[in-house]
Amino acid sequence: SHIRACRTPMCPMPDCQYELQEEDVRRLCGPGPELRQLRRAQLDRAVMTIRGARACPNEHCRNVVIVDGDRCGGMDRQRVVCPCGIEPWCTRCRQPYHFAVECEEVQRLRLEWHAWITSGRARWNRRDQRSSRQGARVQAIEDAIERHRELERDEAWKGAHCRLCPHCNSIVEKIEGCNAMRCGMDADHGGNEQKGCGKRFQRE
Repeated sequence: SHIRACRTPMCPMPDCQYELQEEDVRRLCGPGPELRQLRRAQLDRAVMTIRGARACPNEHCRNVVIVDGDRCGGMDRQRVVCPCGIEPWCTRCRQPYHFAVECEEVQRLRLEWHAWITSGRARWNRRDQRSSRQGARVQAIEDAIERHRELERDEAWKGAHCRLCPHCNSIVEKIEGCNAMRCGMDADHGGNEQKGCGKRFQRE
């Protein structure tokens, strides 16, 4: 039970610093999951001795990134995106990446932000409720943001499904088939008719 509970099990005697080896674990537990756990822990510890090694701060992730040791040890910091999906983090302090401030300032700013969330925002909201004109401005901004998002979605769809005909500059919608396009139809082999010159071209 002691071996299973520790990644790198030590002798359970209070004054003993002996670290159990593979032979010890194999003799006590056999060639089972406890031995694999010990080998994995030894490998992780060996990797972390490499200069510039930084472990992903996600406790469920075993990925390690190797960064430029000179830069990481100095004032410079690097932004890392781990494949596990955690938000980008700082190689110097292993906190969520902070563009505008140094690592030493992050905690103070977090405390200020927490104070704002818990009390300051409520005071602001009460003042905001007393001002209907301010509320209208906020609503107008939110509406403008939503319109902008809708425009971005429309442009992304056009970028994926539409091309300009190089012969007549008409917009041609492409919904199926290969990269061959025909101006005036949504597929090279025929389909829904659109406004166009009928000439063929390749979609890039």
